[in-house]
Amino acid sequence: MTIPRTILAATDFSAGATAAVHQACRLATACGASLHIIHAPSMNGVDDLRAFFPDTTDFGDREAIDALTERVANQLANANAPEDTTILVRPGKPYKSILAAIDEVHPDLLIIGNTGESNKRLGTVGGRCVRKAPCNVMLVPEDSRGPFAHITACVDFSDLSPAVLDAAASVATLDEGALTALYAHEKVDQSVFVKGPSQELIDRLPRVLEDRFDSELRQHAGDTQTTFTVVSCKSYSDAIVRHATETHTNLVVTGTTNRTGIAYMLLGTTAEKVIREVGCAVLAVKPKSV
Repeated sequence: MTIPRTILAATDFSAGATAAVHQACRLATACGASLHIIHAPSMNGVDDLRAFFPDTTDFGDREAIDALTERVANQLANANAPEDTTILVRPGKPYKSILAAIDEVHPDLLIIGNTGESNKRLGTVGGRCVRKAPCNVMLVPEDSRGPFAHITACVDFSDLSPAVLDAAASVATLDEGALTALYAHEKVDQSVFVKGPSQELIDRLPRVLEDRFDSELRQHAGDTQTTFTVVSCKSYSDAIVRHATETHTNLVVTGTTNRTGIAYMLLGTTAEKVIREVGCAVLAVKPKSV
């Protein structure tokens, strides 16, 4: 299993960001990872002051950054952060500042609140990070601060599925959580196949899928006990959301790519829809080539 060695968390002091910082501190402590916190403030207040008092150029930015650094430090203290946590205050557009910080510290995992300023799931910054960040991205709701007791890994036997299961098993091991591997397939119209060989194949499908999971994927969970579940659906994302709700899942692990518009399980639009609609934390796993 792959344990993150470097974690980057983003904060804007909102409730979602505070939860992200708590999760980042908790996970960094549990796996011994180095932790960096990025805050990308707007400097409009300093700019307004500078418009009337040009002499503030030399000290206005510095004072603001020092004050914000202290505020981040206080947030970290409340989250029991590791002592060697690094604080990065980088004024600018949050999305661009986060990507620049990723280029600087090379994290294995980015943790960010899953709501934007409008308080809707998957805000603009979160959505861009899921699509464009080269590392895995965890989005957490404001009430997610403790261990993940129930984890669902969404698999589809694609090339990304081993990494998804590995990431899910890693968190399950750290948190001693229960792990389910979920496979969702398109529902067959059984009114067409009411008897005969085709109906027999439909009946056999769950067993065939479980055998394939055992032979191709189960080893990527390591020693973590994993329950394999098959559901049929008309919408992959709806099936994932329904399963997460019914099983009280508090972390969904799903694959994604750095592209948009791919309407296929675990890729692009489906992963984004899951992140938008599911009421728990989501870990979006990236292909290694990203």
